[in-house]
Amino acid sequence: MNRSSRTPPVISYDVWANIANFLPSKALRGLYSVNQAFFNLSMDERYRHLDLSTPEDASTRIFLHRLRGDQFRIRRVRQLTLSIRGFGFFPGLDAFDWKDSLSKNGLDAAYYNPSQKQKKKPLKKKANKLTEAETSLIMLQETLNVIRSIPDLQRCIIQGSFPAPGHGSSYGIAFPLVLAAWSASKNTMRSLELEVPVEVLSDILPAGLAFDGLEHFGINLNITYRSTDAMEMLLSTMVPFISHHQSTIRSFALRTCEHLHLTPFFESLPSIPLLRDLEVEQGYVSTLQTNTTGLHDFLTKHAEQLKYLTLLFHGLGLHLVRDKLMEDWPQQPCLHVSYPSLKKLAFGLHNFPEGFGEKIQKSLDDFWTPELRHLKLPMTLEADQVDVIFSKVPQDVELLSLSLTVESLNPGLFDTLSTRLPHLVDLDINVASGKLTGLEETQGHSSNDDDSDSESEEGIPIPRTSPTEIESQRQFVADMKARNYAQWPLRHLTLSLATLRTAIPDESLATTKSAIALALPRLQILQFRYESDELKDHFINLKFNLQED
Repeated sequence: MNRSSRTPPVISYDVWANIANFLPSKALRGLYSVNQAFFNLSMDERYRHLDLSTPEDASTRIFLHRLRGDQFRIRRVRQLTLSIRGFGFFPGLDAFDWKDSLSKNGLDAAYYNPSQKQKKKPLKKKANKLTEAETSLIMLQETLNVIRSIPDLQRCIIQGSFPAPGHGSSYGIAFPLVLAAWSASKNTMRSLELEVPVEVLSDILPAGLAFDGLEHFGINLNITYRSTDAMEMLLSTMVPFISHHQSTIRSFALRTCEHLHLTPFFESLPSIPLLRDLEVEQGYVSTLQTNTTGLHDFLTKHAEQLKYLTLLFHGLGLHLVRDKLMEDWPQQPCLHVSYPSLKKLAFGLHNFPEGFGEKIQKSLDDFWTPELRHLKLPMTLEADQVDVIFSKVPQDVELLSLSLTVESLNPGLFDTLSTRLPHLVDLDINVASGKLTGLEETQGHSSNDDDSDSESEEGIPIPRTSPTEIESQRQFVADMKARNYAQWPLRHLTLSLATLRTAIPDESLATTKSAIALALPRLQILQFRYESDELKDHFINLKFNLQED
């Protein structure tokens, strides 16, 4: 490779930066010595994200120390993640009044003012030792100074729920850090995500807060105290904030599993002329108790301009309502809006009654548009429900990409999808149980089956595949071998199958891969995706390019 200071002209720097985002740390460090361009690329990726979700960790303190006063590094920071709860565990701060200190000293000395150090007392050396509170305040002030000095902060994630009583009582101690982030990014902020209790919105979003070019705003809402007037908080903080940015916001997300009467909120929101991407996630009790007319009006107001839409509903208290089957669900106003430009839809009903396939099919009636190309159904479905859901897709809809979750996977699902969605090229199937089965799965287990968990040397139970499950996987392979979807243009198939310990045994992987490849001759990429046994939200991918086999 030419060791010049420029990247190869055929690939832009942004593309290289995106590639670097997927590299492990060791490989990233290996780029340092390639050339100046790759050195800058690796440094940009290494210092791109200042993560303060665990501020007490030694690695976080080391990272902050490297940034302090170092413009070469700190100018590379683009994203900040800050846990307001995490800072509440700093010792000795129970009596510290952050609001009073901030009003008196400003951000320059919100926590600690070096000019106010106590004079040394030579006869009492121990008296000069810093207290726990002083040590914590100095660390907080140094952290605040680092945040304020970030010149190009573009994305911010503020997160944290209220701690349990007696744990981290100094919850608000981090709010000056949040305000420092706002001060640093007035001209640079592009994306803001809040994952906080509704009770702290007035501290997080003070009156008059505005960013020059904010394009994305997302918020995960939860209510800590039942006595909280959540709607008053939303109307007094979020509505003014969104109104300040109505001319720049392109993407907006409101997520909550609470049962909030959101109609006044949606009715108070202004028109957002550049809005293209909308996500709404909310709790739902019943037709009588949950009013979606406000959401319907907001969707109608922006229907012609929306290209990406996510609607997720969480069933709440189904055992307490009279209409446990939610017979009137398809009549919800928010389901009956036409979207002439919609390209991608995610629609989910979580904790809803079983056997909801026909109602889901009716729920999607008004979403079908000739422009729709991508669909995601993030709720667990049975194979027969999938058939019902896609039984009335209009002929002028050419869906290219589908992501869905099923309890178990059998070849009948491919039969259904190849018939109902003949234009599909990308299919992502999350198998909730991790099981591949034949069309006629054996019910129950033989009395001779030993499907109990074994134990590791540490005594940790390790799930293992039972003989019955192995036979089901063999039947899946046999049934797939009897099929051929030569006319189906599917190119990319991803199967997410629980964890490696409970997924397809190694000896069955090759035969499973072969059976799928034979049944889908136009398939180019087959990917098995497993959740990591050790790391939460970490995945292991086994990817096969079938055209090279």
